[in-house]
Amino acid sequence: MSRCKSPFLFVCFLILPATLAGQDLLSMQKTADDWEYSCRNELHIEPGTLPWIIFYDSVNAWHINPEVALLPAHKKLASSIRFAGIDYSLFRVNHDEKLWVPEREPINVKTRSVATMPMSDNKKTFFISPVPAYFHTLAPPDQAFFLDLLLTGLIIHELTHTRQLPFAVSQILDAQKKYKLPESIDDNSIERTFENNEAYKALFFKEKTHLWNAAMTDNLDSCKEELKIALDLAAERQRTFFAKENEGYKKLDDIFLALEGSAMWAQYKATLKYAPGQTPKQTLFFLMQYGNSWSQEEGLALFLIIDKLLPGWQGKFFSKELPSPFELLKEYLLK
Repeated sequence: MSRCKSPFLFVCFLILPATLAGQDLLSMQKTADDWEYSCRNELHIEPGTLPWIIFYDSVNAWHINPEVALLPAHKKLASSIRFAGIDYSLFRVNHDEKLWVPEREPINVKTRSVATMPMSDNKKTFFISPVPAYFHTLAPPDQAFFLDLLLTGLIIHELTHTRQLPFAVSQILDAQKKYKLPESIDDNSIERTFENNEAYKALFFKEKTHLWNAAMTDNLDSCKEELKIALDLAAERQRTFFAKENEGYKKLDDIFLALEGSAMWAQYKATLKYAPGQTPKQTLFFLMQYGNSWSQEEGLALFLIIDKLLPGWQGKFFSKELPSPFELLKEYLLK
């Protein structure tokens, strides 16, 4: 759901008349392999089927597991991608710097978007990402180092959303019906609303500091102490600022911290896997250099704590509804 704010690097590719060959095909297969690994070993969910995946450059898009009847003019390639024991064909669609996507206006490919979006009345999702060579031509030279590592994590982050958006969007729409909320909502809505409110920011950043203290300590008692302070501050923040006409923002806060926090945790685990020689703390520092979203930064801290204190938490966040991370941690402290 979030958009790519960080550049990344892949290897170059070669397009043949009716196939996709070389490193690009390997890179697409790596995406499928990484996602299957994340499902089975990190998120502990069944891989299921691949979502509709769209890789693109300035003139072509390659679709994996699309609804073929919805595609514009296309060509089925001889190459395929294997995921969880199933082979998926590749379909090529040409474009002119405007990427065709289902049920939406075409997307300007120069935005270099990595994103998951809902479709079919929010019952399904599709995922988009630039192919490596195209993204590399747009990335500034000083950002080239470690961009492949960033890409791996960003892709897993957005693929995690493919398993959550169908029910998460329903929660958001229910909140819009019940409360006074903007017509357009995303994971940065609360940040945009309160970014110039100094009193709100003072509470929020203090709360976030204690959450990160709890996440980073190896001492269980210290973790609990820092967590209790953070939860008290979060309750004060929500009680003070999410009241009356802003009451609905409390629901959004819970939803987006759960949505972005769990995806950031999956991104962190994927990045750590491909960061040989890095300690977990070094990998976290690496990720934070490229992140500036309130929901993602606090969400990651929350899920590092949840992973430490509540083994098996994954089943609660990939079912029918996103629970409140705050409420889960409050219940833990009350035991």
